[in-house]
Amino acid sequence: MPGASFKYGMPLLCAAWPPGDALCIGGGGGATSSGITNRLVFAEFKDGDLSDQQDELKFDKDKLPLRCALHPTTNNLLVALGHGGMKLIKWEFESDKREASKKQVQDVDAFSQLEEVSCMAFSKDGKLLCAGFERGSFVVWEWPEMKQRARCREDAEDFSSLKDIDIYCDGDACTLATTTENGRCEIWDVGSKKLGTWLDKLKAGLKAPRFGHCKFSSPGLGPRVLYTTANSGLGAHICAWRVSSCQDAVMVRKAKIFSEPCSAFSISDNGSMLAAGCSNGTVAVYASASLLPLRLVPNAHMIFVTGITFKQPSREAGHKTDDCGVLSISADASARVTLVKPMNDVLLRLSIYWPFALLLILMLVYVAYQLSRQQPLLPEDKQEL
Repeated sequence: MPGASFKYGMPLLCAAWPPGDALCIGGGGGATSSGITNRLVFAEFKDGDLSDQQDELKFDKDKLPLRCALHPTTNNLLVALGHGGMKLIKWEFESDKREASKKQVQDVDAFSQLEEVSCMAFSKDGKLLCAGFERGSFVVWEWPEMKQRARCREDAEDFSSLKDIDIYCDGDACTLATTTENGRCEIWDVGSKKLGTWLDKLKAGLKAPRFGHCKFSSPGLGPRVLYTTANSGLGAHICAWRVSSCQDAVMVRKAKIFSEPCSAFSISDNGSMLAAGCSNGTVAVYASASLLPLRLVPNAHMIFVTGITFKQPSREAGHKTDDCGVLSISADASARVTLVKPMNDVLLRLSIYWPFALLLILMLVYVAYQLSRQQPLLPEDKQEL
């Protein structure tokens, strides 16, 4: 099976894979006396092999790299650290100058007085950055100016830590989704800074669902869809919600993906594929339009998957790739690359609209069946002649 795995000697917590062969993985021992250094590891996936670390960036004992977000159009990597703080790393992803670019590290002042970041994401165009915090609030900034656009949930009643966050922008209108540690999924209007709705009050067809992750589809490719993971007594599911407005979200399909809880989730750059990691170490990739499995790798890791991400496509015009890479990481110190055949633009658009085509075909079959059951047009006596 295509793919490769390597162990990096520390629990892994965050990962990013920009265009090219180079990738970044972060983790460490935290503030404990384990002797495991907190660091970012830079490695390569080339010719089917995941390399040992080729470079590293070390952090202080109380600065464990917990989360990272890769800017979609520039070589900027944001790394959120334990006990607060944020590092901006300008890394030349598609070159071999990692030693020089490693020194281009700076603090992000906007996070200096803020609490620990629990989740963060860039908008698809890279113009906005959103981050959720341990005490339940979230902030949206304009990037790279870091001008604050919105700050919400500061007076949240439950004060539950945010678990995941994503943002969808259609022009100046932006919709933001969050999930919390207590299993709630909310949809916000960034412009008005108001809560539109929350999914746990809607009938998802699941028994006491606890929403874990949320990812929006890509703008410009079909209707706005929010993909969530939901863990319940019936296992882990992916739910697809048609979000026509911040106040209106309707579940259009769902699929069971694991018998055990889902622990990691991601969406490809063009929105055609979803990747999920399980608490038992399994990794799976699904077509977003149908929620049908494309790849399933049981026991990809020994224990629960802590993070999963797709390789960003090349930013060079006209560049095509034969395989789409999925990078998964685990607390067992292992990273794994799983390769999946990408969907071309035609298949992607067909996959988005196939439910409507199927409905039309079923309607035509039904009409034809009803017509076939009608009485013949000629009277019975004339038919006997």
